[in-house]
Amino acid sequence: MFHIKQIIPRVIKGLKEGKNLDEITIYKESEKILKKNTPDAEVFFYKDKNLYIKCPNPVIANEIFLNQEEIIERINDRLNKKIVNKLIIKIK
Repeated sequence: MFHIKQIIPRVIKGLKEGKNLDEITIYKESEKILKKNTPDAEVFFYKDKNLYIKCPNPVIANEIFLNQEEIIERINDRLNKKIVNKLIIKIK
């Protein structure tokens, strides 16, 4: 558990760095774009400019892998900022 004295400096640092997009917004927009191409896949995590995606089978995972640059470009264009650098694909 964190004390408020530890949390406040982190929040202020994040605001100074211009982190105005939160993880929920990134998740929702990424999910919309991903569902257009592969409706069975789902975004389940975002951390350090990596977007983690779950796929029900290897065929869909391969399809996402082959189109990952296009998907990343669409996500970044939609958010008007380079938010995602890499897709990490996991099979359920």
